Order: sequence, then C-alpha cells, then structure tokens
Amino acid sequence: MPGSLLIGLEDELMVLQADGQLAAHDFEASWAREPTSRRWLLREMHAATLELLTDPFEHPAPLIEQLQRRRAMAHRLAQPQGQRLAAAGLHPQASPWLQPVHSQLSPHYAALQQEFGDVAQGALSFGLHLHVSLPGEAQRVQLYRLLRERLPLFIACTANAPFSEGRDTGLASFRHAWLARYPRMGVPPDFESTAQATQHVQRLRACGSLGQGAGLWYDLRLHHRLPTVELRAIDAQADLRRIEQLASWLLALAWLVAQGRAPTLTQATATVLIEENHWRARRHGAAAKLVDWSRDAESALPELLQAEATLLAPALQALGLRELFERGLLQPEPAAEQRRWQGQGGWAGLLQTLADQTLQACC
Repeated sequence: MPGSLLIGLEDELMVLQADGQLAAHDFEASWAREPTSRRWLLREMHAATLELLTDPFEHPAPLIEQLQRRRAMAHRLAQPQGQRLAAAGLHPQASPWLQPVHSQLSPHYAALQQEFGDVAQGALSFGLHLHVSLPGEAQRVQLYRLLRERLPLFIACTANAPFSEGRDTGLASFRHAWLARYPRMGVPPDFESTAQATQHVQRLRACGSLGQGAGLWYDLRLHHRLPTVELRAIDAQADLRRIEQLASWLLALAWLVAQGRAPTLTQATATVLIEENHWRARRHGAAAKLVDWSRDAESALPELLQAEATLLAPALQALGLRELFERGLLQPEPAAEQRRWQGQGGWAGLLQTLADQTLQACC
C-alpha cells in the first residue's frame, strides 16, 4: 500500500483509584520512570485522563500492536500510583464538576477553561480519535464527505456510555450530550474543499470565535494542522479487536478513495437529517434503526453493515482485512455489556470489570 495512505489514533483513558473512582494521575512521575513516554503519553485538562498517541501505520495490525504495548506501559506507570486504567465514553458515577484539573494547564487548556468555564469543566469524557492521511487534498475532502454521511453508523456500532453520575441515562452513549454543551460540536458542515474549510476557520479566528492555531471540534474534521481526516465521534473502547475493526473500516474506505473506486456524492445529506440519525445512534446503539433519506425508510444496523461490507469488499480484499471486518462488529455491544455488568455487580462491579476488560485487552 502506498506510504501516503496511513492511519493512527488517539486513545483517551480514565484513571481509577482502587475503589473505581477517578484519580489524579502524576504525569511527572510517569515521565521520570519512562522518559520515552513523553512522546505518546499526554495529559489533557482533567487530571484523571490519560491520552495515548500512536504512530501512523499503513495497516491496522501494527497500529493495534503498538496501542497494545502503550496501553500496557501506561498500566505499569499507573500501578505505582495505586491506579488502574479503564476505557469507556464516560465514568459511570463521577460528577465532572468535582474532578480536579491539572495544576499547571497547558496554554491550550487554560484558554479553554477561561473561555468556556463550566462547559469545559463538565466535558470530562473519553473518546477514540482515528486519523487517516491521504496523498491529496481532493481525496481527503472526498473521504471527509463520505464519513460525514456515516457518522451515525460509526456511533451506533461503538456507543459505550450508558451511565452518567450514577444513573442509567436511557441512552447507549450519553458522552455526546456532555460534549454538545460546547459550540461547534456534533455533525460538521459539508465542506466541499479544504480551502472552504480553511476559510471558515480563518473567519472564526478573525472575529475572535477561535483562538489562533485552534481548530473545529466536530465529530469529524479536516484537521487544521495535520494532512488528515480525523474521526472523533467514537466512545473509548476497551476491546482492541473492535478498535482494529474500526481502523480497518476507515482504512478500507480511504483505500477506495485513493484508488478512485469510492462512490461519488452528487448531493450531500442535509445536516438536520444526519442529526436525526445521530440521535437514533446515540440513543439506541447497536439496536438503532437508521433512516435512508433517499427513500425515507428505516434499516437495522446489521443490514447497513452488510451493505457497507459489500461496498468495501475490493478494499478489504486488497488489504487482507475482509475476515476481520466481518467478524461481528456489533458483538458484544459495549453499552449493553455495561448494563449487564452493573446489574450483576452494582457500580463497584461495573468499574472493576471495565478496568479488568481494559487490562485484559493489553496485558
């Protein structure tokens, strides 16, 4: 595969103390124990969040192998602090308003805190961000527009935040409700060129809505600094196999674009219509029925994924990913698993299992 077609990710994990509640991580201690971790183990605004970065790769297999190693190292760095790590879209019990931020915030996060106040304090959530690079701007825009149409499908397959502040929200992913308090979140505009996206960002900067160097935070974006399309809609996932399937899906779609074999959008779906499916996806997760707006008819997720597998078949075959992608992306369903674990073991049992599942996936 051409070296210009690459995939990488950002993995946001929650830091837990022994009883499962959120804990402030000491990054200086971690970096001192393992200096190379400064490159890939990052802090965000809240002290209970670890962000792991990977390098870009041409194939999902080495990407997941590196993520597995880095999760394992992050676990080892957390253990001397009496901490564990877990992956889910939200902590099931914690109130974001009570969680400490880092005492010395980076200029970026300090600016967020100053500008957005309680909105920034309350946006304690954990996501998986996938980046794909393609060789040309036109190809990146084509992939962006195809992914924009598929945002609800990705959300429905990965919804992993049914609980918030100690209650069942009734949704498969409540993480999006927390993040929606920020401006410029959710379904992005239909940019038809990188120039159009850049001009929009520059206009917001010029009028003071965005800081210099800042970008947009939608569920999907043409990155403002990197030559990538970034998918930001996915809740954090404990299951590395599921992450590998998602990376395979994204890379296969990018391969079709790079090969000139992807479908061409004659007319983009209106944002308000994608938002209807966005709601269905985060409300019902894998049980969602999404609307095909070309015929105003509902389809269940298995049917939609089968159609996607048919579309991706040439790419999956060329990349050696067909078996992986078709190996049951909907099973087990993360939100349903969380509800089952909570029903069996209460909050303590759920938090213990989330940490165990995350640890089991990497160590």
